[in-house]
Amino acid sequence: SGLDYNHPEFLGRLAINSADVCGDGIDNDGNGCIDDIAGCNFVTPQSADPSCGYTRAAPNWAAWDDAGHGTVVAGVAAAAGDDGSGMAGISWDALLLPVKVLDCTGVGRISTAAAGIRYAAERGAHIINISLGTTRDSNVLREAVLAAQARGALIVASAGNVPGIVTYPGAYPGVLAVGASGYVALGSEPDYTRITAFSGNGPALDLIAPGYLVAGPLPAALCNSPAWACSDGPYTVTSGSSFAAAIVTGAAALLRAEHPGLSGPLLSSLLLQSLQPASDGGTKLLDVAAALEYPLYRTHAPGTARASDHESA
Repeated sequence: SGLDYNHPEFLGRLAINSADVCGDGIDNDGNGCIDDIAGCNFVTPQSADPSCGYTRAAPNWAAWDDAGHGTVVAGVAAAAGDDGSGMAGISWDALLLPVKVLDCTGVGRISTAAAGIRYAAERGAHIINISLGTTRDSNVLREAVLAAQARGALIVASAGNVPGIVTYPGAYPGVLAVGASGYVALGSEPDYTRITAFSGNGPALDLIAPGYLVAGPLPAALCNSPAWACSDGPYTVTSGSSFAAAIVTGAAALLRAEHPGLSGPLLSSLLLQSLQPASDGGTKLLDVAAALEYPLYRTHAPGTARASDHESA
């Protein structure tokens, strides 16, 4: 749903497109999005709920978050850290490229999401977080995912919040499908080593990460609205596999900062090789420290080395 550019957690953190000219109303770089200095909006006035009041033709530069979801997801993955205020995301130095494909009600079209995925990949995004899903297998969406993967991008997607299924694009091959951990038994504290009762699951699920009562930044204008509660500044606490996916996205960004040359498939392999068994035995848990410590190469003989098994695969 876009990003709150003005939130203090994201100041100086945007991936700037120097090939376009700000505010001249022209698609200077010919990438299909007008004035996309810091991201792109693909939601058209015709596809959005009329209550959103959109008037600009899309694609355009206005990837502002008027639903809140995108800002929370971005913050969980990459809110600024070590600054003495607010919160810290998992990878607090990562650059962010906002791509708005959902309207102010948090709803969007599959074709719009596909266009956003292609745009992010063409702009050079190394990791694409897709905290949304559909139960419909669409050729348009599948082909957009394949195109992004062909450019070397890692796609991390939420598994959805309907038990028994994994939504698309999470269910597509090569996409990391993330479920939410934080199971709550009656009268007990959340168990973040077990999948929640609400999380999507099934054969396509790759891993779980915390998705229950997760803190994140929120546009101030949305604080204490019907959809969002705030208790301490423009921040909220919420639940869903969307935010579990954001944690995995942040972990992937940390890995790529440690190993800048890694492609999407190798980032995925490192994360999957370092998972820990969940306490319920049916899923596996993200382990960020284990992923960062996992060896890219193993000693073979004095003075030589060979690729580790997972890299060879």
